[in-house]
Amino acid sequence: MTKTAAVTAHYSIGDILGRIESGLTKIGSNVERVTVDELSLVDEFHIGGRAATEHFFPQLGFEEGQRILDIGCGIGGGARFAAAKYGVEVEGVDLTDSYIETGKVLNEWVGLEDKVLLQTGDATSLNFANESFDAAFTMHVCMNIENTRFVFEEAYRVVKPGGVFGSYDVTKYSDVACAFPLPWATEEAPSFLAKSSEYVDSLESVGVTIDIINDRPRPEVNETNYVPRVKIPTLMLNGRYDSFFPYDTAIKPMFDLLGTPEEDKVLKIYETDHIPPKNEFVKEILA
Repeated sequence: MTKTAAVTAHYSIGDILGRIESGLTKIGSNVERVTVDELSLVDEFHIGGRAATEHFFPQLGFEEGQRILDIGCGIGGGARFAAAKYGVEVEGVDLTDSYIETGKVLNEWVGLEDKVLLQTGDATSLNFANESFDAAFTMHVCMNIENTRFVFEEAYRVVKPGGVFGSYDVTKYSDVACAFPLPWATEEAPSFLAKSSEYVDSLESVGVTIDIINDRPRPEVNETNYVPRVKIPTLMLNGRYDSFFPYDTAIKPMFDLLGTPEEDKVLKIYETDHIPPKNEFVKEILA
């Protein structure tokens, strides 16, 4: 199996639309009146979900009427939010055919089929003309790509001079080996986690000028400031061998600090590093 095929196989999930429809019923919605915000519960499955997207996009300076490229768009959650929020036109590419076909249907459900165009494609070899977009972005894509320089070269090529490229991704802080499975790989072969400094080097090597590096958690996430004030039903899905947030010193204490009533909060621990495999994550969200 090629590395590209391994990535595609990892992200393939059966009956995505059926699961989403079932989830909509549980929140009192349906395909006739579903909103972009309601879909965000399942279509923005990068770390942080919609909250992370809302933090990321303002840094890209989208303006109404611009043409934006979403590289590694998944089922189009970020693209739909950008189109709805900023009045931009978004084209998205992703390796996984089932994600693209699902995303097209979701676009129709929310009336954005003319604003969000999705197609199967490879981030390292984009099927677009030079200087055809005002901006481009990736969210949780590069950890599956062996040489991120190829992605950044393509982004630099298709974005107009003076345009913006942003990457929100998972990076590593040390050379300690990862414990698999991870959300983006069940084994080592399709995982290419790099340090943020390596991303910077790759970006600068293709001609990108770095304006913003945001490599820190937002202060309001500090558990002593925020977590006890959380009262809503909460589902936490975490890995037992998380090297960023150890179970004994971070995950379990955070769960205990939650202000949510005991009967309304659930902690599920998987034998993984960081967060559970994406398939498990989506299954639990839609359960």
